[in-house]
Amino acid sequence: MFIFWIPFLTEAASMIPARGVFRVIRPAFVWILLIVISSCQGSVEYLTPYNLSVTEFSLTTITLDWECNCGEDTQYQLWYWPVNASMDLTMTVTKTTSYVIRNLEPGQLYSVWLLAAEGNLTSDYVTLQHRTSS
Repeated sequence: MFIFWIPFLTEAASMIPARGVFRVIRPAFVWILLIVISSCQGSVEYLTPYNLSVTEFSLTTITLDWECNCGEDTQYQLWYWPVNASMDLTMTVTKTTSYVIRNLEPGQLYSVWLLAAEGNLTSDYVTLQHRTSS
């Protein structure tokens, strides 16, 4: 993140890193501040996984697969829980674009949330619901 600070009514501008200290700002001036947040990878939309799908399921497992335009340093947070028991929320982290959820209850409907995290960015989440075999 960078902050551009411009004294009002002039064309002069300075740029400082976000952690910088404003030492030259004079109280009698009107200032315009522009805060620019940037990432080498782009935006949250760039990170958001897509095509989340169930590729296999059994009595006690659900296999998920998804795609992402993410980099090698991306980690995926996978949240899942039985629909009728939200207190049984489980979260796991993986670096691959597929995951097998294990030790599930037969015939139970599960909600799944998936998001990607890279550096200081976290994507929007994508969701699905699926039932294990009974």
